[in-house]
Parts: sequence; C-alpha cells; structure tokens
Amino acid sequence: MRIIGEPLLQRNKRWWWAEADENRFTNIASLSSIPVTYLEREFGFWQAYLLAAVALAVGIVLFLLWGSKFVKIKPQGNVLPKAAKALRCAAKNGFKLERAKASFQEAHFGRTVPWSDEFIQEIQKGLVACRVMYVVCSLFKLSNR
Repeated sequence: MRIIGEPLLQRNKRWWWAEADENRFTNIASLSSIPVTYLEREFGFWQAYLLAAVALAVGIVLFLLWGSKFVKIKPQGNVLPKAAKALRCAAKNGFKLERAKASFQEAHFGRTVPWSDEFIQEIQKGLVACRVMYVVCSLFKLSNR
C-alpha cells in the first residue's frame, strides 16, 4: 500500500528534521551540566567543558550549513502594544481572553480591533507557558530552602 501525501506537508516534515538536528545538539549542550560535574571530578576542567563546547560547535555548524534553507520571516513590528491593548480589553470583559477575540468584539459590541483571533490564541499559549514556568520556579525555590 502506497500513501500519497501532500507535498507541502512532506516538505515541512523534512525541514522539521533539519531543524530538530540543530536544536538537538543545542539541547545536548544545555544538558551538559549533568555530566560536566562527573567529568570535572574524574578528568579535569578542560575535558568537562570541552563536552559543552563541542555540542555547541556542532549545533552552530549545522545551523550555518542549513541556515540558507530556513524560512526567514521579516519582522512585522512591535506586538507588545497590541498585546497590551488585547489584555486590557480582556480585563474590561471579566479577564476572559475569549472575550477579547476580534470575532467576539465584532459580534457583541460591533467594534473592530487591530488583532485577530489567532493573536489572542498565541497570547493564551504564552500565558500558559508563563504559568508553567511560575510553577516550576516556585517548586525549585521551595526545594532550596
């Protein structure tokens, strides 16, 4: 059985693997603090920090090799004022971001806002990430007492 997929999805999958390779080595370098302590104790400082340096160097080389194939999006300006207005609109509507969406504002109040529903969803994802990081940092702080 042969499955024929959409070419755009296949191309995106291929770029995902290319991007994942570069990120994988960068993440290995960030996790190198775990074996660095062992290497430092057993072998010495320069061998320990060579591990992180090599992992970062591999990531940089991969980025330089495949950097021309990445999609480069031009900056579209500062989103912070738009995000602040969207959050202020949500605060006026009971602190619910669903009520700050452009479709809700148009349907219930007849207002046209400069942001889209997708922009509000991105703000929601960012706030969820902030909440997760707050919990992680709080647990870290509690464990170091």
